[in-house]
Amino acid sequence: MNRLSSLLGGLAIIAIAVVFIVNFQPGGGQNQFKKGPDCAADVLGKCVRASHFWASYRLLAPRGSDMDEAQKRKLKEMTLDGLVERELLLGEAKRLGIGVSDEDLSKELFAGRLRASVPAKAPPQLNGLVNYREAFLDRKTKKFSADVYKRTVTELTYLSETDFRDYQRAELIAARMRDLVKERVRVSEGEAFDQFAREKMDVTVRFVKLEPAYFAQTVVDTSEAAVKAWADKHQEDVAKAFEAHKKDYEGGCRVSRHILVRVSEKASEEDKKKAREKIEAAQKRIKDGEKFADVAKEISQDPVSGKQGGSLECVVKGQMVKPFEDALFALEEGKLSNVVETPFGLHLIQVDKILSGEDAVKAGQASTARPLYLQAEAQRLADEGAKEILAAMKGGKKMDEALKDYLAKIKPAAPEKKDEEKKDGDHADKKDEEKKDGDKKDGDHADKKDAPAEDEDEGGPQPPTVETSLPFGPTEQPFTGVADGEDASGAAFSLNTPDQVAERPVRLASGGLAILQLVERKAPGEEEWKKDRDFYMGALRSQKQREALTLYLKRLRTTYQQEIKLNKEFTKDFAPEAAPAGSGLPPGPAPMPPPAPAPMDEP
Repeated sequence: MNRLSSLLGGLAIIAIAVVFIVNFQPGGGQNQFKKGPDCAADVLGKCVRASHFWASYRLLAPRGSDMDEAQKRKLKEMTLDGLVERELLLGEAKRLGIGVSDEDLSKELFAGRLRASVPAKAPPQLNGLVNYREAFLDRKTKKFSADVYKRTVTELTYLSETDFRDYQRAELIAARMRDLVKERVRVSEGEAFDQFAREKMDVTVRFVKLEPAYFAQTVVDTSEAAVKAWADKHQEDVAKAFEAHKKDYEGGCRVSRHILVRVSEKASEEDKKKAREKIEAAQKRIKDGEKFADVAKEISQDPVSGKQGGSLECVVKGQMVKPFEDALFALEEGKLSNVVETPFGLHLIQVDKILSGEDAVKAGQASTARPLYLQAEAQRLADEGAKEILAAMKGGKKMDEALKDYLAKIKPAAPEKKDEEKKDGDHADKKDEEKKDGDKKDGDHADKKDAPAEDEDEGGPQPPTVETSLPFGPTEQPFTGVADGEDASGAAFSLNTPDQVAERPVRLASGGLAILQLVERKAPGEEEWKKDRDFYMGALRSQKQREALTLYLKRLRTTYQQEIKLNKEFTKDFAPEAAPAGSGLPPGPAPMPPPAPAPMDEP
């Protein structure tokens, strides 16, 4: 009895071992996945085996790098897509009588050229041909070893050697079909030269930029009457913009003005001294009886508020930088501040009124309307200007003449001084003297290296001017500030003859517009073509081969779309190391072979 029990026990152990070996050998034991899918896809009535999906996935996965879930999912989709195309190509190969001999297959495999189908639309870096030649060598002899080859491919793909050969035979036949499609592509030297000429050609253009900032600061009527008239027509827009700031004004605001003399924090001590002398001279003039607004119009370097007599509308807390805000809210109504220093420069501040409640809210609405009005009017003028200048140029006018005519049309005349603004002769002489002294100081200041860059804007924004670009290529832009989605280079390269004007203006990031006119197209020389000819012939042929293959497979997919069924289980967010039961992948990580060299091109 004991002998019988021992015998039965031994047989049971052997049976368990056999089941274990069968179930977990590379490529075997599909029984443990009875609940899951056996096919990654069904194409032309043929099952694309799950084991082929995971073998391809492992061949395509980059060695030695971690992928996030999105990258893994994308690779799985590419893997499944590639296998679908492989089956379509195999169907065509069968129709055409194309196959692969055992000898040719062995030659490819023993040379380490392993293949995994990738879809025609895949990015170039996803190469379906990988080199495992070094991984198949005996470590001692450095020669091909059949034993090393068998062990490596089974550890890599979880396929038995026989299954692996069948898998690679299908891949090699599909590769030959791709080559057959590509080989039919022909490229003429003329086509290649045209491509070469487009890429190597230099273009020079003249252009004019119409920036809304110029029109806002120089041309737009900024009077209270103009702002109010616009606000009355756009009450809904103003109310919507003001809604987010209404609570700030309910706490009160201060109708104020300021004078700014710009000086950089990094300026030299000499420049800082000159800036302080200038602001203190302005302070003295106001204390001596001149109106704050008059002095601000004359010397303030704030390009927006300066021409409005330094007006800042009604300011609320949190709107200005802290040193400015602290000084402003410490002032009583009608009072003038001492010199205030901020990162922008030196300021004088005056509070005209202190408002609260409904008065503050109304003032806030008026403050909100002004920038909206300025933006809308400036944009309108820039758009209309581009339209008129472009039309004039197409009618035969030169760019500078068309620009000059438009600016003359829109630039307002300088306002005359009111009687009450005129001062007595002695005071006027004094102002003239101070102005001359100031001009002299400014001249000295311009010679200093450390002069603040902001001083360049003291005279206000410069009007649009005609400029000429440096020569540039098709991947470069003729100037800076082009808006996203705009192609100034493309617009320039669409021009063929000198003085030809681009059909439409180029939109700028600032909201402005630029008008382009061709100056010169300079083609590359014959010697340069001879040097680069082979490269361009090859590059263009490769491009057209990819296009031909993509089109060919697109037609196959369209023809057989009813016979393509995908198993979406294989593109879910799970790693092959933790594949669900039934996915066709063994339940554990496979030991990886020695690192393979980078993917290689088709032979």
